[in-house]
Amino acid sequence: MSGLGLDIKKKFKSLIGKQDSFTSPVEEQIDRDSFPGDLPAVTKYKHTVLANPHEEQEVLEGIENIYYSHTDTSLYELEKLPEVLDLQDIDADRNRLRKQLNVVSKKVSDLVLQNHPAYARELQRVMELEKTLQLASVICANGRRNLSDARQIFTSASLKMLANVRKRQQLTGLLKSLRTIKTLQRTDLRLREMLE
Repeated sequence: MSGLGLDIKKKFKSLIGKQDSFTSPVEEQIDRDSFPGDLPAVTKYKHTVLANPHEEQEVLEGIENIYYSHTDTSLYELEKLPEVLDLQDIDADRNRLRKQLNVVSKKVSDLVLQNHPAYARELQRVMELEKTLQLASVICANGRRNLSDARQIFTSASLKMLANVRKRQQLTGLLKSLRTIKTLQRTDLRLREMLE
């Protein structure tokens, strides 16, 4: 019997990585002939919900801390198996774990239902925010395009303005030179008149 227990334990451990590829033993009906004696057959799981909140709280408090961590809990359960396997103990553990799973699932479901209106409001806000962000993206794209156009216009206008300022400065210098020449011509005429 000890060898059989170790053999089943090894088979369990080898199947850990293949959990998705076969049906859970909880959901299978185990043939009564495959186990010796008058052991109860494990039938297909039926969902049972605890109605007593105190009993639910006790079940929640009975959950081991390892289930709240990120470790492989199936391997943890397999390592807890004794050398000599007893179907009644395994079935009791399965029932305990199933009851804990039911309570946790019910709590999660209650929390989801309780927070559903807030979730719907937040989802509506997210959708409105998404529309606002899309509008802001369009506005930003248009702003960038307009800014690029304005930059090109401003650059060409600035270059024209600089060219006009340079021409003005050159013309102002030329005008000063012409005035100086004109003054010199008048002075020359006056000097000639005075000499005569």
